[in-house]
Amino acid sequence: MAESLRATQLSGTLAAALRQHVASRFLRPVRNAPAPGVVLIDRHDTVSAVTGTGREWVSRLAPKSATADDEELFAHIWNIALAARHPGRQALSRVPGPDGWIVLQAQPLGESLSGSIAVTIQPASSDVLLPAAAVLYGLTARERAVIECALDGAAVKQIARILNISLHTVNDHLKSVYRKTGVNSREELIASLSL
Repeated sequence: MAESLRATQLSGTLAAALRQHVASRFLRPVRNAPAPGVVLIDRHDTVSAVTGTGREWVSRLAPKSATADDEELFAHIWNIALAARHPGRQALSRVPGPDGWIVLQAQPLGESLSGSIAVTIQPASSDVLLPAAAVLYGLTARERAVIECALDGAAVKQIARILNISLHTVNDHLKSVYRKTGVNSREELIASLSL
């Protein structure tokens, strides 16, 4: 009982520390990204098949101290496979990797492979990354709207017109986004959120 009370008391502090750690890893595009990879988890929660790029992605996600043991190497993807086993739960995770943001998505396979889960691993696209980045980096709704317009290729004047705000306000929002995310320019921001 005392341990659960203490855990409850620490949860807010731990969550804040984790969020600060993840947010301190500034946005950046995934460098030297392999093609998307796939890992198949069978109904007994055992890795049944892995594409070559799936193994490469998992190796990128594993800590440098991890052994070559497959059980240790693949341990961190079982949580997402477990989420895919529960109807109605989103089986998607965005992970800050050493080379940029990565997305893991899991879904059950068809009837013939009942109970098996396919986990795909690839660089995070802007539509998957932006909602998480907005929370992690403390972006406002208006800053997120400016980013969405920029990702669509809109110039500052067009963004101002679309959002019905001044050019000065658009530039202020962009400067705030750069500061919060650690990028230095619009081009770097777009590259960090695009595949």
